[in-house]
Amino acid sequence: MKVLLINDFIECGGAELQTKREMSNFISHNDEVLLITFDKKNKIIENNINIKINYTFFSKVYNKLFSNPIIKFKLKRIIKKFGPDYIHINNIFACPITVYKAVKNYKTVQTIRDYGAVCSKTTCIYDDYTECAGYCNSNCKNCLKNKGFKTKFKKKSFDRINKFKFKSIDKFICPSEALTMKCKENNHDIVCINNPFDFSKITVKEKKLIGKKIFLYYGMIEEIKGIYILIDAFKKFYVNKDDVELHIIGKVVPKEKELFEKSIENDGQIKYFGYMKNDLILNKLKEVFCVVVPSLWIENYPNTVLEPMANKTIVIGSNRGGIKGMINNEDLLFDIKDSNDLLNKLEYVYSLDTDTYMKFVEDNFKKIETNNTIDVYYERLTNLLKSL
Repeated sequence: MKVLLINDFIECGGAELQTKREMSNFISHNDEVLLITFDKKNKIIENNINIKINYTFFSKVYNKLFSNPIIKFKLKRIIKKFGPDYIHINNIFACPITVYKAVKNYKTVQTIRDYGAVCSKTTCIYDDYTECAGYCNSNCKNCLKNKGFKTKFKKKSFDRINKFKFKSIDKFICPSEALTMKCKENNHDIVCINNPFDFSKITVKEKKLIGKKIFLYYGMIEEIKGIYILIDAFKKFYVNKDDVELHIIGKVVPKEKELFEKSIENDGQIKYFGYMKNDLILNKLKEVFCVVVPSLWIENYPNTVLEPMANKTIVIGSNRGGIKGMINNEDLLFDIKDSNDLLNKLEYVYSLDTDTYMKFVEDNFKKIETNNTIDVYYERLTNLLKSL
């Protein structure tokens, strides 16, 4: 079987991590696989062709709204030469219309990685952080009223992209049941296939709960991820506790750098470690007591829940989107709009005895050990491809 994968970047976030896992998966099953990217960097991995494009402001605007004939020509030439049986698209924010035009008439599926499929703002939440029903079931004009040019441009490009998307994609895939249902309610022909985890990367064979209790946040450092609500709650939580620390890992959104630095300034129990590669994060989970996923926006199927579960670490998270279905335990879910609820959950996991903690993590591990293996993902995906 010959499979062509298309994704904007080689390294960036969860979509890139899953794309590379999928490549390795196909190769291990003796399939031919090629990855096309539009990465800004010069790094190229095996079985990868990178088409460098212009990321200046005007080029980005043009590539969002129109088909770029030069990129389209290069894409079609590569696709024709490779001759794929199937094409699997992941994130294509760089030049979406161009890609959709180039893959038309091939058997093509696309994995939807976030709520940008049903919301031009990508967050699928209103200004008060309540959840939106998606563009087919809500009045986007009311939501975008009094917004700036950037937000209105996103809506314009969103509408144009959709016209081409639905003409070129045979089937959509989504890792979470929550977003799958949301997409179905917004006219997508879609199935749910949970993301895989590479269990060969597991670093924690047996959890040892000794010493300080380290709570970990990892991911982008920005307000929409709930990081400041977590920091505020943790400062209340660690009063009279010298055996807890909050460790933070990830890139800070440039516009929030000053705010973030001030929020943790001179705080001995909240430590920032900068950006870390995934392998290093997985290794760090050995020492972590609890991972916190406090997202304000509606997450799909975050690796920040899946990876700790695979490494036998307890996870608490906001009760929205894919997080809710993955954790599936009200004792470990909180209303992110209520900082006291997050504080209560921090206190709850802190007070767990060893037996209860180990039951939580072992139950979650057994669940994903059967549901999220690379072989299970491969079988589900290939069955879908062959059914097109």
